[in-house]
Amino acid sequence: MAVTLRESGETIVLKDGDKRLQDYVDEALTLAMRERVDAANSLRFLYAWSYVPMIDKQSYLESDERRAIPTSSLRCYRVFSGDFRSGGRFYCGAQGLRKGERATITVDGKPTVELDYKSLHPRLLYNAEGIAAPEDCYSSGSRPRELTKLVSLLSINCDSFRQAHRALMRNAQLNSDEAREHLETYAEEHPEISHRFFQSDWKRLQYLDSQIVDAVLTKAVALEIPILPVHDSFIVATEHAFWVMEAAAESYRELTGFDAVIDWEPMPDIEALLVAAS
Repeated sequence: MAVTLRESGETIVLKDGDKRLQDYVDEALTLAMRERVDAANSLRFLYAWSYVPMIDKQSYLESDERRAIPTSSLRCYRVFSGDFRSGGRFYCGAQGLRKGERATITVDGKPTVELDYKSLHPRLLYNAEGIAAPEDCYSSGSRPRELTKLVSLLSINCDSFRQAHRALMRNAQLNSDEAREHLETYAEEHPEISHRFFQSDWKRLQYLDSQIVDAVLTKAVALEIPILPVHDSFIVATEHAFWVMEAAAESYRELTGFDAVIDWEPMPDIEALLVAAS
């Protein structure tokens, strides 16, 4: 079957280097991927998902003003870049919710938790070199963790030091010398993988993380456990949290031969925030 640009509702999307949609001819690989994505979507659609909207970055509406997440926003699709071994991440409308809003999601009225792979892309680089990664690749004595995370992501995903330098200045509001120092010291902190920096590795790394997510969702569908993926994290009812944590660890180990570090996102005190906003 030929998949054309005009086809709506496609769950396996291919784009070129300029992010324009590409036609492709279905083969066993794409048919199998589509079947797995559709199965996870169909299971997710059987449940009622809702959340408490935020007024701003810190304030919520009243707790009884929950909003349903429509089926259209729960429908995931995968986006590949250039070929079916590049990119492939899962996307859906619900991923556009703020982090604080995601923390209030319920499934059929049950609370959820968001499980997350810690420092996933630098960890994958270490493992590709046959090396176990540090516990937290974003931990540094030179800068706050969030800044280190940004420095790491730019180092790994930009195609040159110059591009990363400019992006760091802009996004972290640093001057030229500060940005340069952070990029250089991060490379010094991770000499085992620094030779992989500034090579625009995002396509390959996103493919790897999407394969892990695909494996977790497939295992969950077999047990009828609905999961909402947010790129490389998983929103799931708390009653299934430990099972998903084990499935995520197992799927990572199957792909890389190494152990992952998986944790749940810290949950805000919703009741306290709602009281403060009233």
